[in-house]
Amino acid sequence: MLSCYWFVIAAPVAAYALAWAANKNKPTRDKFAIAVFFLTYIGCVCLRDLSVGVDTINYVRYFRSGPVLGWDHGYYYGKSEPGFHLLCAIISLIGNERLFLIICGLLAVLPIAILYFKESESAPLCCSFFLISLLFEFLFSGVRQGVAVGIGVISFYFVKKKKLIPFLFTVGLATSIHSSAIVLVILYPLFYAKITQKWIPVALLIIGAAYAFKDTIFNTILLPMFGGDYLSGYEYLTGASDQGALSALFLLFAIYSCIMLDSDRADAVTLGFRNILLLAALVHIFTALHPVVCRLNYYFIPFIPLALSRVNNRVRALFKPIEQIASFVLPVYFVTYFLFAKGDSLHIAPYLTFFM
Repeated sequence: MLSCYWFVIAAPVAAYALAWAANKNKPTRDKFAIAVFFLTYIGCVCLRDLSVGVDTINYVRYFRSGPVLGWDHGYYYGKSEPGFHLLCAIISLIGNERLFLIICGLLAVLPIAILYFKESESAPLCCSFFLISLLFEFLFSGVRQGVAVGIGVISFYFVKKKKLIPFLFTVGLATSIHSSAIVLVILYPLFYAKITQKWIPVALLIIGAAYAFKDTIFNTILLPMFGGDYLSGYEYLTGASDQGALSALFLLFAIYSCIMLDSDRADAVTLGFRNILLLAALVHIFTALHPVVCRLNYYFIPFIPLALSRVNNRVRALFKPIEQIASFVLPVYFVTYFLFAKGDSLHIAPYLTFFM
């Protein structure tokens, strides 16, 4: 990665160090670092050149041609997703494609930034995980689904407050942007589910059924829902982007969260985040079978580091030394991997701003 991405990492590290030097407590240090991290990241997303992100230029072309050909003309963006057409039409009335990218970038990233600012209990873990989680590069390229992911994050607050109708409305809004967002309906029951070891046979049954009926599930049901017309554009998700390694990592996180968490100290939010982590780990197992699965998991991946940060602060006393090691090693490993080993399947490097 080039200097821009180094700066995205260096800025929050410096912010955390300054807060530490000023004798601020840990929650204040975390919030300050997260705010700086996402401000720099949002700047990169909103100010990127059209060459940054493999699909950026395609969305801009669609935006430019919409007023002439009609907003339902796009080959990739069918009539089943009117929310995206409406968003483009509104933006076209007040600005050009630069405003389009800025607004879509803000809609995608700001909800995640606010979620981390409010809910994270470890800035180093959450920010470093975001770098390697797929979302960092995806939000440079996947304009439409990025907006849907951002709206999906907003739906979490209605889950937390047990407001079912606003939750369903938000999920419907996200689905009108990208039809894959319909998977968010599982968020409400999942967050409050009482998951125990008795669920293990159910999970194994789901895995077995998915492998046995993969052609029917993926090609007949999920693929038409998520956009089969441009499946070839996501073939990288089964190879170059190290999905096998991520699947193993998510599975390790799931096992870690179940073993380390002291259930007597866990509140409802911690258990809810842990449940989402378990689902994300389960879902990602199937990425090797079909690239469409990874697109489904974009809606749940933002919650993984939040679960880990809360688990680390509520570990069993016996495992406290392991937590202390993990809290240091994981951020160092994630940052090192991002800088020196992570691939560039979505073409976000070299980074250029639109005015360069």
